[in-house]
Amino acid sequence: MGKAFTNEEREQLRIKIQNVALALFQEKGMKKVSIRDITSAVGIAQGGFYTFYQSKEALFVALIDRRIHEKLTAILENISEKPEGKWADPRQFLSNLFYQQGIHLCENKAFHNTESDSMHYLLQYRLEKKESVFSNYHFFLQHLTDYWEKNGIHVTIDYDYLGGVLRTVIVMIVNADMIGKQFPAIYRSFCEEQIDHVIR
Repeated sequence: MGKAFTNEEREQLRIKIQNVALALFQEKGMKKVSIRDITSAVGIAQGGFYTFYQSKEALFVALIDRRIHEKLTAILENISEKPEGKWADPRQFLSNLFYQQGIHLCENKAFHNTESDSMHYLLQYRLEKKESVFSNYHFFLQHLTDYWEKNGIHVTIDYDYLGGVLRTVIVMIVNADMIGKQFPAIYRSFCEEQIDHVIR
């Protein structure tokens, strides 16, 4: 019988699995990474993986949630006390945010349709669990709108419209390699135009 892990050891192992998988997914894409690849790199038996996750897809969804939460929390922690500079114009701030995050994801093979079916897995998993793909963004944007309101800048976000925009963003990002070298310019124009419909 194997050694029983303490709660602290289990948490450390879960984080190690996530970190290893994140690096492998970024480098190779989901299609080319197996559970065996992950467990071999972590140094555990393949069966040990299922103590933490039901499938590779469930692990990927957990990673998406973790990375979104980390990035959005870091932005909120850096909000200036007064909305000066980039914080003073909600439209410009959100348009730049969507653009920068999208371009960053294009550099990650986990989000290429040619290398990975990750977005299909993510959307299908959320559908089966009846969970929103965009709950982290809703939380984040609520904090931002509260911040702007507190400083005299009225912002109303159409969350239904935003959901459609974010779904379109996903389709664009996973197919960026098909669009070609003009993708950044096209994507920039899309972000700038759509943010006027998201914010009222």
